[in-house]
Amino acid sequence: MTRRLATLVALLALPGCIFLTVDNDDGVEGGYAPVIENTFPGDAGTQFVPTDSFASFSAAGTDIDSLYLEWEWQLDSELQALGSSDDGSFDAELEIGWSEDLSGSFSELRFSVSDQSYETEVFWSLSFE
Repeated sequence: MTRRLATLVALLALPGCIFLTVDNDDGVEGGYAPVIENTFPGDAGTQFVPTDSFASFSAAGTDIDSLYLEWEWQLDSELQALGSSDDGSFDAELEIGWSEDLSGSFSELRFSVSDQSYETEVFWSLSFE
């Protein structure tokens, strides 16, 4: 267990890294977490949002044992968009626009998808030019 925790902590430090958290308070064991199969951009480097422009992001995937999924996008812990599906798959997109308030700053964009028992997340580092 300690080795898994150390691995998870190490993964959290990497931008663009996909990881899993368990939110299972109902006592049910087993099951599978949603899988983020594709992201755009797919690299782990910092994504730049040019002045007076925007950057596009997407995440898609499935959950093999759950039909109902919920997902959300957060920029620096502030909700940007959310959605759900009842077919066990997701394909979510978001555009982040440059603003004068964000100019010159670094931010973190987070996408998370949950089947009510497990949550999977991916992060991007953003730089607003």
